Amino acid sequence: MINSAYAMISGIAVIGYLLIFMVFVNAEKNKLVQSFLAIVLSMVLWTGGSLLMRLQAFPSHIFWYHISLGGMFLMMLGYYHFVENYYEEKRTLKRLVYTLTAGIAFVLNIPSGIFFPWPNIVQEGSRTVMVYEDITIFAAVYLIIGTVIVGNILWIILKNSKSRGKRKRPTKPLAFGILAIFLGNAALLLPLFRSFPIDIVAGLVNVFFLVYVLVQRELFRFKMIAYKNVGFTFSFIAGFTLFYALHPLFSAFARQRLFLSQESQVFFHIGVFTVIAGGMYFLWKTLVSAVFIKAQEYQAEVLKEFNAKVSKSLRAEKVYGETMESLEKSVGATEIYIFVFDPEEDRFISVMSDQPLKKASFTFRKDHPLLKWMKEQESVVLMKSFEHSIHYRSLWEEEKRMLDSLGSTHGVAIKASDHISGIILLSFSKEKNHSRGEDFGTVLSIATIASAAIENAQRYEKAHKEASTDQLTETLNRRYFYPLGQELFEKHKNQAISFLIVNLDDFKLFNQLYGVKKGDEALREVASILKGTVGNYGEVARYGGKEFALILPDFDAYKAKEMAVSLRDQIEQIGQKNAQDFQKKITVSIGICVYPYGASRFEELIENAEHAVYEVKRNGKNAIKVFNTYVDGKEPQTIDVQSIYDEYKSTIYALTAAIDAKDHYTFQHSENVAAYAVSLARKIRLNDDIVENVRQAALLHDIGKISIPEHILNKKDGLTDSEYEVMKKHVEASIDIIRHLPSLDYVVPAVLGHHERFDGKGYPRRISGEDIPITARILSLADAYDAITSNRCYRPKSNPEKALGIIEEAAGTQFDPKLAPLFVEMMRKKEWYYEDDVEEDTAVQNLFQ
Repeated sequence: MINSAYAMISGIAVIGYLLIFMVFVNAEKNKLVQSFLAIVLSMVLWTGGSLLMRLQAFPSHIFWYHISLGGMFLMMLGYYHFVENYYEEKRTLKRLVYTLTAGIAFVLNIPSGIFFPWPNIVQEGSRTVMVYEDITIFAAVYLIIGTVIVGNILWIILKNSKSRGKRKRPTKPLAFGILAIFLGNAALLLPLFRSFPIDIVAGLVNVFFLVYVLVQRELFRFKMIAYKNVGFTFSFIAGFTLFYALHPLFSAFARQRLFLSQESQVFFHIGVFTVIAGGMYFLWKTLVSAVFIKAQEYQAEVLKEFNAKVSKSLRAEKVYGETMESLEKSVGATEIYIFVFDPEEDRFISVMSDQPLKKASFTFRKDHPLLKWMKEQESVVLMKSFEHSIHYRSLWEEEKRMLDSLGSTHGVAIKASDHISGIILLSFSKEKNHSRGEDFGTVLSIATIASAAIENAQRYEKAHKEASTDQLTETLNRRYFYPLGQELFEKHKNQAISFLIVNLDDFKLFNQLYGVKKGDEALREVASILKGTVGNYGEVARYGGKEFALILPDFDAYKAKEMAVSLRDQIEQIGQKNAQDFQKKITVSIGICVYPYGASRFEELIENAEHAVYEVKRNGKNAIKVFNTYVDGKEPQTIDVQSIYDEYKSTIYALTAAIDAKDHYTFQHSENVAAYAVSLARKIRLNDDIVENVRQAALLHDIGKISIPEHILNKKDGLTDSEYEVMKKHVEASIDIIRHLPSLDYVVPAVLGHHERFDGKGYPRRISGEDIPITARILSLADAYDAITSNRCYRPKSNPEKALGIIEEAAGTQFDPKLAPLFVEMMRKKEWYYEDDVEEDTAVQNLFQ
């Protein structure tokens, strides 16, 4: 019989090699993996040939001897190829010489065994032993060839272990494995090991070192065990081994219990083997499902969820956050840093990290050696490998220290087309270290998904920025600022919010003196001062040609005034530093309104800030006005509202007189509306500025009727639809006229909105609710009441009580539901609020009679 030790050791080795081959055939294909698979195949030939030779299998033991010997030759060549790829050496000529030499020696040895003769079969009692006899001097040729190849392999390993210019790899395990193979085969020449398969044992030792090296290199991933080809191989081998061990019991059971014939027993054994192999496959599949499949399914679910979230997101910040969260959830990553290229900085900047204190402490220049090295890689990279690369040597010492301080052990490039758009640095938690290679595919998938999502988000944000930014000043434009301001207002409603309007004084004159180019430069400087001072406290927008708006959450009146004073002082210094370029000082008029003290809504906040600016303009410019308070760095001043009214009274009466010549109703109607509207404004305790605004808006609200044809204005019958459309245009006509009046454009909101309805069915803008300025809502009530109680060319007047009843019924639809009851109450109680003007007080009394 053949020595059982030979069969057992060789069988175990063959099974081990086949399983390793089946596992690594599922790995990512690269030159290193391919050369490793070649080594494993050569070891299968060597060990399998040795086993079949000892079993004296068909066709002969000599045939299997040559197969085994060829496997040994191929194994040495395979190792040389593997080491070259491992250290990225390129020695094509040497490889060719070694291959030809080994091949020729192998072919010459086949006919006569001149270099290494095959063993003789010797019967020692009941044992059959293979003994290597008559070893000739020509065996030295084999040893020399092997020694040269192995020596060259060891020289490559030694050279690279000392060199700093190449990647440093684990060297000792690889060297020990190769030496074990070489010494194990050389030991066959010694009489002590002629009856023991020392070469096979050396091969098993080598397997341990080889797998250790691949695990360190992170080529081995546990999920490769989960592939079906591995399961089939395991099931067949394990099933066959168990069936072979229990075969005598199965045979006895078939003969003695089932009484099967010889032919029937063959089918019985086939069935038993099928059941055993199937059971082994079921066991393997259950274990794989418990250990790997569930983890893979969880990672796949995380990837699916991540892809769904970021594919819909157009905000880069959200994509960064989702990327980090997915890395943490799927692979247990820590020390995560996401860097993205910033065209303005011309560098890769940190945009997201789970280490907030380190987030902004490090950036990468676009020619950073790490980026060059990552571009060459196809997967997740090991930072230790980078530290031993030639690229690492080109880093500045400070860059090395900063990179080391991040603490990340791995990295992956975020690739967009043919360039790197970002990088992710990360570490794996200690719990994951045993299988971190498993997670590389997941990390790479996350990076790929993130790349597309980041590119889309950045493209959108770039377009959004261009659409929302004023090109000259690079501040927000008015179109974008308004909804953003509303959003901030709603978000910070529980705290003070300041709204500032900064208007440049006499800027038209500045452009005339120094030219438009110089004016543009001044606007850019003003914008720079505003953005620099406001910083992250709020938002800055170009609100008009020479006007900027600021919204400052969590700023009360005192803080807003302080900032306004600082802005005014800084802006005055523009063009004053260089005596040679000395130019006219740029002064500003700043209006401030603070929520909740000066306004209850965002629209009102803007309206009152604008009104504050108008008041500054009318009182000498170059000052700051907090709504309802006048501040210019001196003592507060009292505004003479009547004198302001008197200044424009002649202009207003000239316009109303012009329309009176065309339509007598309109002139008296405007006077009446002013009286009613001012009384209501005072009743609800609006400040004097707003009351004056209401008065002047009331006098001018129908001035546009001067453009309406007389046959429509004085028509005795009802208007047709087309005539009504013409009549409705008097609102736009009023606005066109007012815009040409000096410093009267502040009444535009009231005039423009006095025909709007609370339910949104009015004209011309069809706005609703509190979006209609309060001054316009007041005018709407006064206008309707006077129209109903006045004689018109197409109908007689109604009595006051009927008019008030109509207003009560229309509260909430046509009129403000809060103001309408107050107006009705005022009229029924015959209240009036013209305390500032006795003459007009009497006029109001007459109206109320």
